[in-house]
Amino acid sequence: DINLHALLQFRKKDCKLVRRTSTKGAGEGQLFLPHGLCSDYNGDVYVAEYRNNRVSVFSKQLQFMKCLGTQQLRSPLDVKVTRNSVVILDGSPNCIHFYSRSGDLLN
Repeated sequence: DINLHALLQFRKKDCKLVRRTSTKGAGEGQLFLPHGLCSDYNGDVYVAEYRNNRVSVFSKQLQFMKCLGTQQLRSPLDVKVTRNSVVILDGSPNCIHFYSRSGDLLN
């Protein structure tokens, strides 16, 4: 949720809130203006954070795992995960960055 600066996970059968990430901020596991998000085949969730200039990765239980792009990104707007890479649309320089699934910059 962009206004709550959080990820919210709901149960499918009754739409009951099951879990959410922590509060607004710049620390590990915190979000600040989350924009695009996607999940990979493991259910891990990738979140492009416009204000924190990074992509945060959470497990399917919404436990923080890692950040990508902390030195390269300026205003990430969206993120997609392929079999071999993480593709990030960066709005400020209007470019696309490619990272390995482990977090290494490929381009």
